[in-house]
Order: sequence, then C-alpha cells, then structure tokens
Amino acid sequence: MGARAVLASAEGETVRGVASRLKLSPNTVAACRRRYRESGVDALRTKARAGRPPKISRAKEQAVVAATPSVGLSQPPTSSALH
Repeated sequence: MGARAVLASAEGETVRGVASRLKLSPNTVAACRRRYRESGVDALRTKARAGRPPKISRAKEQAVVAATPSVGLSQPPTSSALH
C-alpha cells in the first residue's frame, strides 16, 4: 500500500485524496511518504511483523500469487497451483 500512496502523491494527489481513495488514514499516507523520502524504495517493502509465523513458505505464497489472475477472480485457482 505504501508504494501506491507514494506513486499517487508523486502524481500530485493530496495526502487526504490518497488516504480516502486507498482507505488509509492521512497519517499513514504521510508516514509512507516520509519513509520513502528518508530511505527510498527499500522503505516501501513489507517488513516482518510480530505474531504467529506464516503457515506457508514464501515460495508457495509466490506460486499462489502467480497463479491468480491479475484482474478479478472469475474462477478459483486450480488445486495444483496450491500444492
């Protein structure tokens, strides 16, 4: 979400406009922009979070994402994409 907020801001959209469209708080949008200014693209990457570790591996997650159509789901992914 941070990358989308930064891109929309770069195109001239206001913090409030970006926040409303992406369903984020204005503080979140401002924080994304600040992190990007301070650390560049690396600041936009998803960081590990506290809590239960994922039940599937990163490789399997990427396989599922790759098997999912990019525009809506007209059909669920095949079971082979999930194994």
